[in-house]
Amino acid sequence: DKLIIFKRDALYYIVGTGPDNTGANNDFSEPVFITGTVGCTNQQSIVFMPNGLMFQSDKGIWLLGRDLTTTYIGSPVERYTQGSLVKSALAIPGTNQVRFTMDSGITLMYDYFYGQWGTFTNIPAISSTLYQNLHTQLNSLGQIFQENPGSYLDGSKPVLMSFTTGWFNLAGVQGFQRAYEMYLLGKYISPHKLNVQIAYDYNPSATQQDVITPDNFGPYYGNQPLWGNGSPWGGPSNVEQWRVFFQRQQCQSFQVKITEIFDSTLGVTAGAGLTLSGLDLTVGIKSSRPQLRAVRQVG
Repeated sequence: DKLIIFKRDALYYIVGTGPDNTGANNDFSEPVFITGTVGCTNQQSIVFMPNGLMFQSDKGIWLLGRDLTTTYIGSPVERYTQGSLVKSALAIPGTNQVRFTMDSGITLMYDYFYGQWGTFTNIPAISSTLYQNLHTQLNSLGQIFQENPGSYLDGSKPVLMSFTTGWFNLAGVQGFQRAYEMYLLGKYISPHKLNVQIAYDYNPSATQQDVITPDNFGPYYGNQPLWGNGSPWGGPSNVEQWRVFFQRQQCQSFQVKITEIFDSTLGVTAGAGLTLSGLDLTVGIKSSRPQLRAVRQVG
């Protein structure tokens, strides 16, 4: 019921139905200032979603809610928006996603059902649109790529999942803990491997790496025609569950990064891989403080 006016450093709205065909009976209101500290610096970034209007300002991606309040919704992806420009913004039909094509070659995705951000990589698009209700992108070479439901390839490259957790510091920011093991629970969909990396004590460089090879796929499960995965003995289930031991148990904190790997030697087309639904930790909290080297102690 409102017309929103975006300026670089301010937001306004107008109410009313406007004039008739003769230009008479104009009941538009004067522009009303929306209390806030941001404006829109990029008209290509404005996109409508159920909670309001998302847009890019000189402070990142913000949300103008239906109650006309402004919220810094893009704080979790601030490092992707600083110094980068949104080339197009779309709400994708049939999903709960808003996608921002960035000039950095990354596509930012906001899921308004879960309230979570994600990124799509290896898609250096310069613009995008909806064609036949499908997300369609154009790159700098003039090539057009359209999302194809059920396919997990970007051109000829497999689409792989990767995520990094925050820092687990269950004993406090500088408390001392013992991390024993980690359990992964998911659903196996198609052949893949998982690269599990673990970093410790706020140093983002991983010092532990383990590659997991699921046994759900035929060649991994067994090559015998009867005993491996055929009738009457049955085959592998779609449950994917793993136990990972921490090589360095005593620590202040740890961070987990899991990356899907596609094994082209299996002779199958890249698929959905897996879904992960649980990550459980066995951790003990110690009463003492972390031990630091002598060169890190003063006074």
